[in-house]
Amino acid sequence: MSSVVESIPDLMRHDAEALRRNLAEHMGVSLKGISEDGLRKKFPLDPTKPVKKTIKYAVVVVPVLAVFLLLNPFGLTVAAVAAAAAAVLILVKYVYECRYYASYFYDMNDDALVIKKGVFGFREIIIPFSKIQDVFIDQDILDRFFGLRDVYVSTVTQRSIMNAHIDGLSQTTPRRSRLCSSTLQKPPERHKSISSLLFSWSWMLVFRVGGVCVRIGMSLFRMN
Repeated sequence: MSSVVESIPDLMRHDAEALRRNLAEHMGVSLKGISEDGLRKKFPLDPTKPVKKTIKYAVVVVPVLAVFLLLNPFGLTVAAVAAAAAAVLILVKYVYECRYYASYFYDMNDDALVIKKGVFGFREIIIPFSKIQDVFIDQDILDRFFGLRDVYVSTVTQRSIMNAHIDGLSQTTPRRSRLCSSTLQKPPERHKSISSLLFSWSWMLVFRVGGVCVRIGMSLFRMN
């Protein structure tokens, strides 16, 4: 399994795009038909994805803030600043995820799937269909709550699992896409009981807070 990625850095944009097309042709892959009006518009990401990603981030930030406020020896002023900083971080995360959602691109033709993502920069991956070994759907607890799916495309390289996936499709979109139609079975029901979701989420919060408390306790013990 390949774990080393060779790169040609610091090319101008038009040179990089020309080299990409040339290498793709040598691989026997045509990029004709790949356009901004392609798969991304036919099968769009669900607009609730930025909200889901922000909530997932808040699940980490809020318990850390809660522990800090409980152990805070600096008074109300510092506590208020910490709470305001946490709120700003969560807001910045939401804005970032909205930009990430807006710039997310994917399309395909008869030869390959192309995925491009990024906010401040971008990363593009071209996956020839001849190299695809598996197509599968991933769904965490918040995805299940919002009715979202992440579609992953697996090849022999390790990097494909990181880059070759489409985040935040709705429940019906993956089944309508011909990329996945031959591999997907009937998806699970979208709406589980709210009580079971809250129970699972509560345990996740307990483990997060517990882990943070243990780390803080160990740090205080070492200082003493």
